Amino acid sequence: GVGAVGGPIAARLAQHGREVVAIARGAHADAIARDGLRLETPDETLTVRMPMVTDPSEVGWRPDDVVLICVKTQQMLEVLDRLAAVMPWDTPVVCAQNAVCNEPAALRLFPNVYGMNMMIIGTHVVPGVVQVFTGPCNGILDLGRYPGGSDDAAREIAVALSGVGFESEAVTDIMRWKYGKLLLNLVNACEVAVGPGQGYLEAFQAARSEGETVLRAA
Repeated sequence: GVGAVGGPIAARLAQHGREVVAIARGAHADAIARDGLRLETPDETLTVRMPMVTDPSEVGWRPDDVVLICVKTQQMLEVLDRLAAVMPWDTPVVCAQNAVCNEPAALRLFPNVYGMNMMIIGTHVVPGVVQVFTGPCNGILDLGRYPGGSDDAAREIAVALSGVGFESEAVTDIMRWKYGKLLLNLVNACEVAVGPGQGYLEAFQAARSEGETVLRAA
């Protein structure tokens, strides 16, 4: 998924010489195959070309591959099924997504699952184009093994991302960070419901307090 999250990651990795295969569908896939992937940031605009496929079955899988899953959670089960049909089962699978239910779903099928705490402010509206609104660092992408711990693969992925325009560290308690991001994302709902004016901060504080209560109970 090379949208608002996967797109900037893929573009930066490809820009710096990492081997990347993009998996996309529809008009976005057509635009990338035809014109490349365009990344717009506060500092620059660039277009990168990379192999583009529409299904994991079209990838020539190798022992040293890593998969970054960057789709929305509602698309996760379909993606996992398609990967399980063709991908070597011990391939590292990184859930580069918000929410906290993707990692346990992946662990039912694959032994090497990693969570990634996504701090990217971006968007994808036009086919073939992704935008990031922070620079020169385009995002913070910490990761760790699920359900806990770290290893050489996590550290190597963090080094790769740190070298192409992101901040990334391998951490041992990644789900703690992802639950924190889940609470932080309540601000989005408050901004839509209340707007940024009077009452906005109070609404967010109330929502976060309730969220913390729910998580403690769970």
